[in-house]
Amino acid sequence: MQAKNAELECFTYSIPHDLKSPLITIRTFAGALDEDIAAGNAEKVAQDLEFINAASNKMDELLNELLEFSRIGRVVQPSEEISLQELVKEAIVMVAGRIENRGVRMQVAPEPLLVYGDRVRLVEVFQNLIDNAVKFMGDQIDPLIEIGCERKNGDVAVCVRDNGMGIDPRHKDQLFGLFEKLSPDTEGTGLGLALVKRIVETHGGRVWVESEGIGKGACFWFTLPGKGEE
Repeated sequence: MQAKNAELECFTYSIPHDLKSPLITIRTFAGALDEDIAAGNAEKVAQDLEFINAASNKMDELLNELLEFSRIGRVVQPSEEISLQELVKEAIVMVAGRIENRGVRMQVAPEPLLVYGDRVRLVEVFQNLIDNAVKFMGDQIDPLIEIGCERKNGDVAVCVRDNGMGIDPRHKDQLFGLFEKLSPDTEGTGLGLALVKRIVETHGGRVWVESEGIGKGACFWFTLPGKGEE
């Protein structure tokens, strides 16, 4: 109950806080739009509309992410046995464009392991972790993401490791919070890792991150119930 109350408190704080910024932008440039139309300044009008559209798109993205977050644990697909390699393959397809554009090499462990859970949600876990790793590669000239796994007490422990920017140890605990972004300049809403945490926990697992510090890459770990070998 304490954990749920803390999450609810964070949730109710985050919603107005993160929606307020695009609302202010829309209100500001809506006012400017009236003035620029009256002045007949076509260039300024186009610029005002660009800012308004960008802010409204940001709000739409935030609301969709919040809706998705609220569904996890309530809307559940039937669990099934799934090959870990299949899940990773599906996730890579979803972020293939970003991987290709950044020139990231992908290495996936060949061990034939089965996990048990909601296929759609588990693909989301890998998709978010891979996408996150690509975004935080920094200026790495040979970007690499490695996906490995090992057995731990009957469960499967999976790691998504990168050689990117790394994480300051002081910030590890805040990474999985709602709307948490270590850099305000990065893409996304800051909900990706919170979604990962929620999905993993609804499957009875846990998630954590390891990093030796800035510039030394990061490794995100999570556990899932294992179902033996293929």
